[in-house]
Amino acid sequence: MRAFVFPGQGSQRKGMGRDLFALYPDLVRRADAVLGYSTAELCLEDPHDRLTLTAYAQPAIFMVSVLAFIEARKTLPPPDCTAGHSVGEYAALAAAQVFDFETGLRLVARRGALMAEADGGGLAAVVGLRHAEVETLLAEEPEGGLSVANVNTPTQVVVGGPKDALGRFAGRCRARGGRVVPLAVSGAFHTAAMADAARRFHAFLDSVEFRAPAIPVACNLTGGLHDGRTAGGMAEVLARHIERPVLWTRCVERLLGLGVGEFQEIGGTRILTPMVEEIRRSAPPVSAAFPVPAPAADEAPAFGRLVAGSLGAGMAGPELVGALA
Repeated sequence: MRAFVFPGQGSQRKGMGRDLFALYPDLVRRADAVLGYSTAELCLEDPHDRLTLTAYAQPAIFMVSVLAFIEARKTLPPPDCTAGHSVGEYAALAAAQVFDFETGLRLVARRGALMAEADGGGLAAVVGLRHAEVETLLAEEPEGGLSVANVNTPTQVVVGGPKDALGRFAGRCRARGGRVVPLAVSGAFHTAAMADAARRFHAFLDSVEFRAPAIPVACNLTGGLHDGRTAGGMAEVLARHIERPVLWTRCVERLLGLGVGEFQEIGGTRILTPMVEEIRRSAPPVSAAFPVPAPAADEAPAFGRLVAGSLGAGMAGPELVGALA
C-alpha cells in the first residue's frame, strides 16, 4: 500500500512551486480570487517577506501541496491513504475528496489568520529524548504553562508555551542529554494558548460541508483515522486540532498498521520522510505485536479484534477510545 504525506508549516520557502504554477493557470486564478492576492507572487518571489507569516504561509503550503498532488497523479499510482502534518492535513483531506480546492483554501486562510492572531509564546523541538522523558520534565514545573505540541518521532517532541518557561525547560533538557531547537513561529501552536482560535475556527467550520473521505486519512488529533463522520463532527476535530498536539508518530504507526509499505512525500520537500523512516524503524511488526486468530470454520469472520488497556478506575483518554473506534 502507498500513502501520500503532506508537510506542514516550516516547509514554506521562496520559490516553492516554481515548476507548478505555469502548469495550472486556472487553479492559480481561482486561488487568487479566493485569497485576494497573487499566490504566484507570494510563493515565487515573496517581495514583502510574507511567507514567514502564519496567515500567508498556511495558504501557500496548501496551494503548492494540492498542485504537487495533481502533478504527481500524472506519473504515480493513486494513493491508498493520505496523511499531513498540521496544516498539511488539509491537503491530505483535499486529496481524499473531503472538500474541494476553493473550500480548502478558505479553511486554511481562516485557520492561519486565527492562529496568527493568537501570538505570544513559542515552540521548541526537543531532539534525543523520548516522549515520556519530555512529559516527566514538564511535570517537574507544572506552573510553567508548557505542554507537548507535536510528537513527531520517538525522539523528537515539540514543546510550546511562554518563552521564558521554554528557556528554563531547554536547560533541563540539555542536562538530560537532549538537544533543544527553538522554532521560528509566532505562537505556541497546538497548545492551550490556541483555545480562543480553536473556538472561533469551530464557528467558521460549522458552515462548511464536508464529504466522507474517499480513502483513509490519518487524523493528527487522535492518531487514528478520520471516520467520515458528519460535518459537525469533522468541524469539532479540525477545530480541536489547533489547540491539541500533532500526534504524527501515531498517525504513521496507524498507516503502517493498515499495511502501508511506501510513503511518498508530496511537495518537493524531505521534511516528513526522515521522520517516517525513524518511526518505521521503531514500530513493532504489526502482525507480530497484534496477532489476529483465524475464525473457526463455522464462525462468521469478525470485523476486527482489538485489545486495549486503560489506566484503571475507568480512566481511558479520548485519544485511546477514538483510535480503537
